Amino acid sequence: MNYRRPIVAVLALVATFAASGCDSGTTTSPSAATGGIAGTGAKTLAGTPVATVKETDALAFENGTVTAKVGDVIHFTNSGSATHNVKFDNDSNAVVSSGTMAAGDTWDVKFTAAGTYAYKCTFHAPGMTGTITVS
Repeated sequence: MNYRRPIVAVLALVATFAASGCDSGTTTSPSAATGGIAGTGAKTLAGTPVATVKETDALAFENGTVTAKVGDVIHFTNSGSATHNVKFDNDSNAVVSSGTMAAGDTWDVKFTAAGTYAYKCTFHAPGMTGTITVS
């Protein structure tokens, strides 16, 4: 019996799984998938957060309405056990999204232009929404 083929298939599967970054509690980064831009105003990562928005098991954003200045970073953290995400609504095709966030995952967004940025958890919308106003 030829065992080489099944072993190669298992090794390929393990390599794919390891590369997928399935480690809980890590910072999620959508920049590779989205280019890191929400309209003309937000980029992922870079800087010290000025505010933290928590995703909770109550299916709400705690501190979901935030006021910030251009250049500020907002920190999102999944403080509960339910899976969440953060997706900004805007008219652009380049919408920033956190990707799926498990318990303990975090994600930062830096705002580079003034404006009002509405966002939601697509798993728990329409009720799980928030707004960041940047001046």
